[in-house]
Amino acid sequence: MNKIILFLNLTLLLIQTSFAQNAECATVELGDKNNPILKKTCTYKNIKLVSTGIPDDMGRYGWSENIFINDSGQEREVVLSQVFGENKDKVQTYLNKEMMDQYNREMQDPELVECLKTIELRDYSLDEFKLAFPEKELVYFWIDDRTGGACRNVSLGLATMTYQQFDLLIDYKSD
Repeated sequence: MNKIILFLNLTLLLIQTSFAQNAECATVELGDKNNPILKKTCTYKNIKLVSTGIPDDMGRYGWSENIFINDSGQEREVVLSQVFGENKDKVQTYLNKEMMDQYNREMQDPELVECLKTIELRDYSLDEFKLAFPEKELVYFWIDDRTGGACRNVSLGLATMTYQQFDLLIDYKSD
């Protein structure tokens, strides 16, 4: 009986592991304890995303991202379009449409209209999008096109896709 229970538990663990659809992330704080530099490293399959947050003098964080692919045991830094390879145009079109749809929805919010009007909306290249693995069921993409002054916290928006969609579109080819 114990062997059957152990077998069922191991089988269940194997099933959960093989269908896990999110990234594993860890964040470390570096430097000053009051305004530390934050370094978040997320790994999803063979993709590693390193996001570095540096605070300004008011404690607001600006972020930079670096994408790495583990290619046959070698870690290579890549840009987002390389992650999607031949699917890059399809992904770029999808993300720009999602951003435009969100922008149009947010333009209906009277509290956001004046701030959003200051953003020059255009089609963005895939490499202008930022990528995030938020340890949830969705992959995030956004444009870091913030407004200034009183509208500083208003940005262009967020486009998402599921990890399943992301997996179908990944098409990295080594050089």
